[in-house]
Amino acid sequence: MAFRIVTPYSAVNTPIDGTPNRITWIPNCTEKHATEIDIIITSFNSNQDKWPGKNKMGTKLIGSYNLNNGETVWIIFWTIPMPDLSALSGKAFQFYKGRNKQDLTSKNLRAIGFAEGSDE
Repeated sequence: MAFRIVTPYSAVNTPIDGTPNRITWIPNCTEKHATEIDIIITSFNSNQDKWPGKNKMGTKLIGSYNLNNGETVWIIFWTIPMPDLSALSGKAFQFYKGRNKQDLTSKNLRAIGFAEGSDE
């Protein structure tokens, strides 16, 4: 796992207007869920019909790229239950000026978060 982007249902509030070239539109998830986009690098150049999580997790493929070193970069998405943000705390956890922990429970949650951790 190289990078993970989690977008809550409530953060998607602009309808798609037209179909610009070279953009892959992802449908919004249902209420109380989030869309997770994962960028994964595998050490094998797999069949393009067998991307990570396709069968066991129900992921959908956005695209893939073969690297010169034989590895493959996969960009996939899937719907997950909305993460519980109430446990977030600590020195490394910060809010924008004028925001606080109660803002994480908003029905119109729009947030940016960065973290690091194991792939497990």
